[in-house]
Amino acid sequence: MLLLVTNEGPREPIDALREALPSKVPALKSFYWGLTTRVSDVAVPERMSLVWGSEVLEDRVGEIRFEVGPMNFVQPNLELTPRIYVGIQEKAALTGREAVYDLYCGIGLIALSLANSAKAVYGVESEPENVACAERNAKTNQILNATFLCGKVEDLLKGRSLFKAGPKPDLIIVDPPRAGLHKEVYAPLLTAQAPTLLYLSCNPTTLSRDLKILLARDPQLQVEEIQLFDFFPHTVHMEVLVTLRRKI
Repeated sequence: MLLLVTNEGPREPIDALREALPSKVPALKSFYWGLTTRVSDVAVPERMSLVWGSEVLEDRVGEIRFEVGPMNFVQPNLELTPRIYVGIQEKAALTGREAVYDLYCGIGLIALSLANSAKAVYGVESEPENVACAERNAKTNQILNATFLCGKVEDLLKGRSLFKAGPKPDLIIVDPPRAGLHKEVYAPLLTAQAPTLLYLSCNPTTLSRDLKILLARDPQLQVEEIQLFDFFPHTVHMEVLVTLRRKI
């Protein structure tokens, strides 16, 4: 899927690409043109149109089939992603009776990969497009015990409202953006007293900061294992999965 983001301009070069790209790039399935009036170091379109091909791509991670559109988040290394999900499943050790909360859930793949082993899974995601995609993915996989909520994690956790509205969490998974956890997330996350907390991070620096804060505030919470996944070969970046357990 190609999303070409430009500012306002003539349509002719886009049409020329539409004619040339399918034959020159046989793997291309979809071509979007995005337009923006802003100047930024991140290519985020204000509006976009489908120039050629499919509206969404379809793929699979493990047993979970999913679709993804041009503005949906999905892990960039789909060859290695199943290893992380297997690692999460092993550390979750679900028995079918648990309530699982997946915070910063994106299009819902972690939540859906755990749904068949849990009583219920709840995903929280701030982008409406991702929530809608997660709901479609649940339907595609005939998963009925998954609920996805749209909103910022810090807003939905405020006053522990999310955990008060739903069942007490047995497992909480956080997979925040590079900025890490919002400062207002720490308190309700710890107050929930979940026996297991899994933290998946793409930024070891903010992960280290968050772990120091969580462990200092709650001495009962302990790091059991840290797993590294080389998602981005030949770079300094990696995915890190940290398993934290609460002492009984």
